[in-house]
Amino acid sequence: MTPKERFINALERKPLKGLVPHFELAFFLTMEAFGRVHPSHRNYSQWHQMTEKERDLHRKDMAEIFIKTAETFNHSAIFIHPNPSTLEKIIRMVDLIREISGDKYFLIIHEMQLSGYLQKKNDGVCSKNC
Repeated sequence: MTPKERFINALERKPLKGLVPHFELAFFLTMEAFGRVHPSHRNYSQWHQMTEKERDLHRKDMAEIFIKTAETFNHSAIFIHPNPSTLEKIIRMVDLIREISGDKYFLIIHEMQLSGYLQKKNDGVCSKNC
């Protein structure tokens, strides 16, 4: 069972064996743990001046930090702190984390604008496939 499946089962109050599925609301100790700045602490005021290749490198680095945190601390879900946080960039980050991790983790974000995207992408079955 994947961490994502364990998290969904916990949300659905199904019996589980082993560790309780969990995640961090905010893990800002990425510099101490991995020697890398957390995406929320980065400033991308010149994002529009970067080439698409440069932006892709930043997106990949951010996604890898979220995944590394989940892997290191045995999380079942990843609470995404997108930066920059426009809808397009949030969607790209969600898709990139899913791609790199093999859709292993349940992804959480508190941006309300993302809910329409997830419902459309998953035919309204967000509780199973988000």
